[in-house]
Amino acid sequence: DGYKQVLSKLGFNACKDPLAARKSLDNEVKRVVPNNAGLGLHHDRSDYAPRNNLYDEVIEPPKMPQYSAFVCFQPACEGGEFRILDGQRMVRELDRDVLKRLYDRQIRSAEVYGLWLPQPAFNVITGWAIKVLPEDFKWKWKSFINPTFKTRSFWKAPPEGWSDISSPPQILTDIWRFEVLLEKFSPINRHPDTGDVVWFNNIHLWEGDKVQWKAKFKNSLGARSKAVYADGEDIPQEDLDHIVELTEKNEVKILMKQGDIVLVDNYRTLHGREGFRNSGSQTRLHAVTFGTDFNKS
Repeated sequence: DGYKQVLSKLGFNACKDPLAARKSLDNEVKRVVPNNAGLGLHHDRSDYAPRNNLYDEVIEPPKMPQYSAFVCFQPACEGGEFRILDGQRMVRELDRDVLKRLYDRQIRSAEVYGLWLPQPAFNVITGWAIKVLPEDFKWKWKSFINPTFKTRSFWKAPPEGWSDISSPPQILTDIWRFEVLLEKFSPINRHPDTGDVVWFNNIHLWEGDKVQWKAKFKNSLGARSKAVYADGEDIPQEDLDHIVELTEKNEVKILMKQGDIVLVDNYRTLHGREGFRNSGSQTRLHAVTFGTDFNKS
């Protein structure tokens, strides 16, 4: 009740979860997040998780609420700090050559599959069966994903260290890739109110997916979702490393206590969270409400 009263006093106009804008998803206005994994810095856009977009009948521009209100009902036993990043500062401090390459060439998100790693290609078929088969989609019997997206497949050399006896056997299957390239977009944007140029992409979130692998396999196995140039060419790893390094240098971490509320301007600020640990008597319980506007007076 206190949470609702605060938002009411602010004149916070709640709207739907941006993920609910996808036909393939059905989320509530308020999301409670129990997963204890860390989450890289990102915008809550309707396309922030590429794998959720592959099965939409109509490809629409990304939707994003202007504001988000994050509340802590109960903190984790350990960790779980809220992370925020100033997108305007990222643009100011990013290497000019890196920024120019990204802006001139534009970028796409690519969903990456393999025989087993980084995620099984069979997931495309099961996703089609669950999300497309029951619906009356025009392309249902012609494609496993919306044919608007570009696809490519190729064979590759096994990752370095594949013959090491300590490497998991799944590494031996990493010899083929299937990638789905989504719509191209600009890595920067103008704030709708101030006109300031801001960092506007989820590269840090996607790069953070590599933490699931051992250090020696991070770059060879890669992430389940990744950023590439609009023409499909890979972004140099040194550019991606620079973005991640600068992101983590400038981020601010907030250890939220019970009753704390953090208001985020989604066009100016990226957000995420650290991984956390619960105990038998204490489970992290946070929620978020999305809004179109609020009266800052």
